[in-house]
Amino acid sequence: MKPYLHILISILLLTVGCRSQAENCSPATIEEPAGITLRQFNRKIRDADKPLLIHFTADCCATCKKQKAVLQDIFAANNKRIELVIPTMENNPAIFDYFEVSDLPIVILYVDGYLVWLYMGFQEKEQIMEPLHLFIQ
Repeated sequence: MKPYLHILISILLLTVGCRSQAENCSPATIEEPAGITLRQFNRKIRDADKPLLIHFTADCCATCKKQKAVLQDIFAANNKRIELVIPTMENNPAIFDYFEVSDLPIVILYVDGYLVWLYMGFQEKEQIMEPLHLFIQ
């Protein structure tokens, strides 16, 4: 009976070790959810272990595309220290309705599940980094 127990423990340790290595080694991505539910979106905000930037956007919004490029630059420079989620109006209408999004672009910074910064309209990199620097190490 003991050999089986050792094999089981070894498999468990290998599985956990591989999973944690994969999480540490996997490249960070920008999340662009499609059809995410409000419950999933709120869970994403609540469970984020890093400062979370959310960029509300629409495919037809030229200013939003400029804002997205700025946010992608910020993310590229800080991807181990922040998360970036970009829901679009076309793919996530329930979220836009719930948050009563009427103007675009909107950039929101959540830290530990709390909204700490919100701005409507285009923001330069420096304007976004100013509050973000308070929360990234």
